[in-house]
Amino acid sequence: MDEPHYTVGQVSALTGPSVKAIHFYHRAGLLSPATTTGAGYRLYTAHEVWRLELIRMLRHLDFPVAEIRRLLEGHDPTAKAGGLPITPLARAWRADA
Repeated sequence: MDEPHYTVGQVSALTGPSVKAIHFYHRAGLLSPATTTGAGYRLYTAHEVWRLELIRMLRHLDFPVAEIRRLLEGHDPTAKAGGLPITPLARAWRADA
């Protein structure tokens, strides 16, 4: 059975960010659709929805877009080690404490 595909509007309704925000993440090189229809509509799978949730979490922790892109592309040494940089996470946790 084929994996379900979701339109940008459906992804927005499922996850919370606006369609405009999802388009911004696409233009910024953070989130690409799984496929595009002949009419140009972007379609996403569960994989891209998961990636969007990760992007949102990192933005919530005040990671800049450029740093998120490096992490997602695997150019950051900590990403290759399977973890996230400790310093921004520690700052966020300390702020909540």
